[in-house]
Amino acid sequence: MDAESPLFASPTGRVRLQVSVPELELEAGEVGRIISAWFYPNTAYEVEFPAKPNGCIRRALLLENQIGPN
Repeated sequence: MDAESPLFASPTGRVRLQVSVPELELEAGEVGRIISAWFYPNTAYEVEFPAKPNGCIRRALLLENQIGPN
């Protein structure tokens, strides 16, 4: 990811999930907020997604290619 990337420009911004993550009950297209960024050994982001009807906020550590700008 370079400095021009929308994810880099707004590290606490909103992102859209590009792939489903069934084990975390996340579906492609859901929008979340970046909580933290990790740059070693690979670029990854901790993303928080809104609660589903069961009331649990969901967080996932996602690779750069799994999310995109909202």
